[in-house]
Amino acid sequence: MIFNFLLILVFFTEAIAQVQVVGAKRDILKGKILEEEDLTYITIGYKQSGTFENINDLIGKKLKYNIKAGEVIKDFMLDDFDIKPNTKVKIIYDKNGIRIELLGRTVEGGKIGDIIKVKNISTNKVIKCKVLDANTVLYITGEN
Repeated sequence: MIFNFLLILVFFTEAIAQVQVVGAKRDILKGKILEEEDLTYITIGYKQSGTFENINDLIGKKLKYNIKAGEVIKDFMLDDFDIKPNTKVKIIYDKNGIRIELLGRTVEGGKIGDIIKVKNISTNKVIKCKVLDANTVLYITGEN
């Protein structure tokens, strides 16, 4: 009787310990900006720290390391951006003493100093800009 109870207890514990986290659908190289097609859900025995339970939390993030197919993606594997994709930003055009400020929305994320794509909200044109801070980019002339 005690053996049956322990067997049921072990089975019950294992059954509820399963959790789905986000992992790599295929091998992904360092520096890749993650897209939905790169990601899948993987069932593991228990919730580990630094894991993600929602694919949307990883879309647009950049990898610091190469990741193998089937590997669970953890927060330390990601490169944090100073400016995230789909963020409203101030676009600065500054040339020959002329300074214009416009509103834009980032197409890509990046760190300070990176060149990223930004959509000019007034024209819907995608332009290349240098990230100055979390809310400001500088239009790079001749780069589009």
